[in-house]
Amino acid sequence: MILHSLGDACHVEPPPTITIVTHCVNNRGIWGAGFVLAVGARWPKCKEIYQSWVTQELLGHTLFVRTEPHVIIANVVGQDGIGHGSLRISALETGLEHVENLARRISAAPYCKEVRIQMPRIGCGLAGAQWKEVAPMVERVFGSRDIRVLDLF
Repeated sequence: MILHSLGDACHVEPPPTITIVTHCVNNRGIWGAGFVLAVGARWPKCKEIYQSWVTQELLGHTLFVRTEPHVIIANVVGQDGIGHGSLRISALETGLEHVENLARRISAAPYCKEVRIQMPRIGCGLAGAQWKEVAPMVERVFGSRDIRVLDLF
């Protein structure tokens, strides 16, 4: 279920909650506007790792970067290029399925109290998608798991 609230999607709960901050990136290695700026400001190594990893062939893949012991950044490669209209909904869906699979594996670990997945309205900023198109897909991928979608203030 999508839980909407106002807030900072880069604010994470303290351990033992494991937080997966999920966002959409492009397949060109361009990290210069939108939510990635907040991610890069909070966790600078995330940008460097993404830019050294990404290629055009990785559309639909997800790069997971552990930035703190209890924080994982999910860089979902859902944009083919940059700008309005660059979102590929099928690539975003595949990438979010990788996030759900990771969350399920972590949830099974005895040390894990809770896995929290949070994101902005993924794919709906600079990539140009409409939330009314993306939200049903997010619900389908994550099923009954609570997903915190934060509208930034």
